[in-house]
Amino acid sequence: MYFHPEEIRDHVSELDLAYLSNKNVGGRSSRDGFIFEVRAAAYELLRICSAVVKGDKGPSGGAVSAQVLSFIDDFAISEDGRIRWFEMKSGKDVEWLTGKRPVGRNFAKQIALDGRLGKEAEYTLVVSTTQHRRVLDERPETLSRVVVSPFPTTITIAALEQVRPGILEEAAALFGGDWKDALSDRGFESFLVFDDKRTKAFNAFRSFTGVFNAMESAKSYRFAWVMASADGVVARIARWTDEEITGEALEILHDLQGVEFFVDKGRVRAIVEERVPVDLHVVLGDITGDIFVRELVKKPPQCFDDVWNLARGILDDVSNANGL
Repeated sequence: MYFHPEEIRDHVSELDLAYLSNKNVGGRSSRDGFIFEVRAAAYELLRICSAVVKGDKGPSGGAVSAQVLSFIDDFAISEDGRIRWFEMKSGKDVEWLTGKRPVGRNFAKQIALDGRLGKEAEYTLVVSTTQHRRVLDERPETLSRVVVSPFPTTITIAALEQVRPGILEEAAALFGGDWKDALSDRGFESFLVFDDKRTKAFNAFRSFTGVFNAMESAKSYRFAWVMASADGVVARIARWTDEEITGEALEILHDLQGVEFFVDKGRVRAIVEERVPVDLHVVLGDITGDIFVRELVKKPPQCFDDVWNLARGILDDVSNANGL
């Protein structure tokens, strides 16, 4: 992926370089178009994280970006030395070589640029489901490398499943047995929610729209960042370590009344007032866990609210430090 003019200056004309440098100034102005872009990219983020959970990808094995310095710039995935470029167009006016904004011209220039730079790449044009057949039929032979992919403009699980048939199983992988088993072991089966596959899939999809919205333009985000940034129920997918809280920090938590703390796959969780499951979103073995344990000992909490506020403060500080 390309982020700075110097990376491509010797491979494009001055006119094209000026065009690319200003391409996204004031971008994302079309509300409907941007929502479509967010949703189509959210599915790709969901698919990536599902593959990481299943062990098909490594959390540090790739990165994603949005609005990069490229002819095809809506969304990009870089992995194993290969780039996947995505352009999302929701309107009825998608044309390859004619009209006000012919998409074919930019795809042709992107393919040529990648070739000059020796980059392996794949190209996808995501269009509304209703326009898919027409756009595919009108694709020029010279742009046969461009995959035309349908995506719904009105989001329901049924509509998503129609064009992305693997979404239910991909989302199910994000809700592995770790949280469910941890609750069941403590007799809290009745508090398990979102157990239906379709509900899981929809909640997972919604979580990843928030992740994409948090991505700044022209920045690279590792798969691990995507995993850590997924909010709500999807945030329970982390399985980074087998570490436990020990020593003085463990004693401090055990002394608090009305709450039981436990660590499941490295993630610090709690049962409050014998009935409410809570995920603190703190992972032992990474920076959030290190700060959490240190601050527990430095200033012992007096109640669960103190622990919760500590955890939220850590997440806010880490997010701000990383520019999230």
